[in-house]
Amino acid sequence: DRLSREVRAAQAEAEGRALLELAKGILVERLQCGPTQAARQLAELTEQAGTTPLEFAVDVINQAARDRMSEVTNAFLAAT
Repeated sequence: DRLSREVRAAQAEAEGRALLELAKGILVERLQCGPTQAARQLAELTEQAGTTPLEFAVDVINQAARDRMSEVTNAFLAAT
């Protein structure tokens, strides 16, 4: 049981790191900066928003997904 909990915790931690890295990558693309600057921006924006880094990363990812969906939808509408 203990080992199972530890495995789940390790998986959750790895998934959290992956989400943070994805959000950082989005900021690199959006801000046209390097990974170090994006990490600083992520930390500053997280603090300003008053959320956890993981919560803020999820918000960044969700916003990027909505923006991309809008691009695809607009391109489709323009083509039809």
